[in-house]
Amino acid sequence: MRRLRLAALLLGGGLLYGGIRVVLEPSWLTAYTRGGVAFHTFAILGALLLPLALVPAARLIDRRWAPVAVVLGAVGISLLGEQIARVGFAVVQPVSVIGEEIQKDPTSPIALAAAIRAKSRGAGIPMPVRLLLPVLAAAVMATVDPRRRPASACVAYGVVLLVLYGWSTSHSPAFAPLVPSTTETAAALAITVLASLAGAVLARRLADALQPRPPAPVADAALTSPAR
Repeated sequence: MRRLRLAALLLGGGLLYGGIRVVLEPSWLTAYTRGGVAFHTFAILGALLLPLALVPAARLIDRRWAPVAVVLGAVGISLLGEQIARVGFAVVQPVSVIGEEIQKDPTSPIALAAAIRAKSRGAGIPMPVRLLLPVLAAAVMATVDPRRRPASACVAYGVVLLVLYGWSTSHSPAFAPLVPSTTETAAALAITVLASLAGAVLARRLADALQPRPPAPVADAALTSPAR
């Protein structure tokens, strides 16, 4: 039963983490179109929202390594989904209309995403390294221990997100011309720390809400039954 609970918590945490990552994907479009402090939009929002999956997992499972396991599970689910989608497209062979939609509105999110892919194809940080980045950030959180020091763990996590994704994004041909100045990066760092502290509060409240409650004591039937 304990193993089943552990597997369920890890799976649930991985699905939640993956879902939040999907929600954060448009942040790359913000970074691409605005630059400056917004270059670090993913790290700022990630520091705020991703602890919602990592801190509760660590506290519910009561294992320091839980954030790393959650991220590894999410990466595995994502890779599996990509393989299933690739096989599905190979079987169905749908006709793409993306090119037509891009021509209709070159400023649409689809067009911007296509432009980023076209500029970065075959260049930048290798895929295995990019997959390793969220695992490294989770490992830093686990080292600080979000069970006992959630605020410090979330701040460390957010700062590492900023450093790792700032480094990897700056090596992308699409984003290289948008690398922010030292002052803009310092401002992004300050915002990330604040977002991390807010994320720690939200994640701790979620973890407390998910903690199983002990059953209410049942009064002795003899004491509660009416006298005859």
